Amino acid sequence: MRLSERIERDVERGVSLLDEIDLGSIEFIGRTKPKILITGAGDSYASAIASHHIYSGESVYGDPLTLSIDGHIARYVEEGYILLAISLGGRTRSVVRLAEKYRGLGGEVYAVTGSRESPLAKVSTHFVEVPYIETVYGSGIGRQIVLEAVLAKLLSGLEIGSTNINTEVERLAGEPCPRYVDGEVYVGINESIGTAYFTANKCREFFGCGARSVVFEELLHAEIFAVYGEIYVFRSPLADGDPYIRGRMNEAIETLGSLGYRVATIAGCRDPWISALCQKIHVLKCLSREVDARGIERPRFTSHGGLKELTRLIYIE
Repeated sequence: MRLSERIERDVERGVSLLDEIDLGSIEFIGRTKPKILITGAGDSYASAIASHHIYSGESVYGDPLTLSIDGHIARYVEEGYILLAISLGGRTRSVVRLAEKYRGLGGEVYAVTGSRESPLAKVSTHFVEVPYIETVYGSGIGRQIVLEAVLAKLLSGLEIGSTNINTEVERLAGEPCPRYVDGEVYVGINESIGTAYFTANKCREFFGCGARSVVFEELLHAEIFAVYGEIYVFRSPLADGDPYIRGRMNEAIETLGSLGYRVATIAGCRDPWISALCQKIHVLKCLSREVDARGIERPRFTSHGGLKELTRLIYIE
């Protein structure tokens, strides 16, 4: 089976699982608006970004290593933050270490992971199960869809089914498929910052390109002076719902176009959780076409000479 077919199949499996898993059994912790500290690494960090920007209560997000600094972690425990630690495999060293340290200081830890027997689940006070889908040669595809649906229920009480997703994906499919692999910078605002980060990750994994992601306002400062290629801007329903922010973005995009920059926008959906999910699915479907067109049989990162050592740095064996 070609790599492009595996990507498409994994996306379809992720969407179909939304109707098979019991989202109703997942606790809606966001109901009482607790203060939440959200973390993850890699693709899970993209989900942490989206979660922070959508959650209606007070939240902070950050990478697990920075949050592990004693001064930070002690303050969050003292202020009563719940740590939401995201790791589908449950073996990411920095996430497990942060959860262990947080609980040791008396903090409450929710592990969002695929296995009750994982190191992360074992050091946490609560376990939120994400039905585990195997990766595509080590790259997370369908399981990212399931993860964000679980987070939507956990934090916002929203139960997302395949019907919610398919309708919006079909709408996005009606637009020209961007050549994301040619992008130099992916830009987000609010929850779509996570989508931009996720897109850059997948382009690096599949194609080995050096694309980067930034937040919208930072693009307009020093970042723009080092951009020579395509700019892809992911819209957000929350941002577009604010007249000032929508106007600011439209003005900036129009100005950049008049200056000769190549800017393309990717529409959002009516709900921020569904928007985050559908934009990622759209990205994956477009990347699968590029993978096929370029005859790529395995993600480029799998042939990296230092992969074994790098994997050891990231995961608990």
